[in-house]
Amino acid sequence: YELDNICNLGWGVPLPKVRFEVIGPVRGSVYCHCRQCLHLHGHFVAYSQAHRRDSTITDENAIHWYRASAAAQRGFCRHCGTRLFWAPDNGDAVSIDSGAFDPAKVPPAVGHIFASTAPAYYTFDDGLPRFDAEWQGDPPWFEG
Repeated sequence: YELDNICNLGWGVPLPKVRFEVIGPVRGSVYCHCRQCLHLHGHFVAYSQAHRRDSTITDENAIHWYRASAAAQRGFCRHCGTRLFWAPDNGDAVSIDSGAFDPAKVPPAVGHIFASTAPAYYTFDDGLPRFDAEWQGDPPWFEG
């Protein structure tokens, strides 16, 4: 899997891009309805996930990390502010915004987390599993 973030700030002038490569499997895209994602993104968001040991950001200087909570940090494109990553402090995982993948390689949606905090202005009746908090068990992973 490869992620290319081509920044286009103002008048379509491309800036340096963030390139992220995953040499192993990725988790299916999970829709997150938690309060932090809703506030940060303005809506629910879809995140895939990879093992850090299988992941490479080719230019770490293009990413700005900030402490999002006592347990995790978020990574943004330093040039355009695109939200790209969520990384818990513990474990071997990094979550990747599903919208940043090449459209032909976006991992399929597999479910919803924090569904109980979804605001009333939208509904989701897609038949995917729903959890009121974090995912219970292991969500599906896919090979690239």
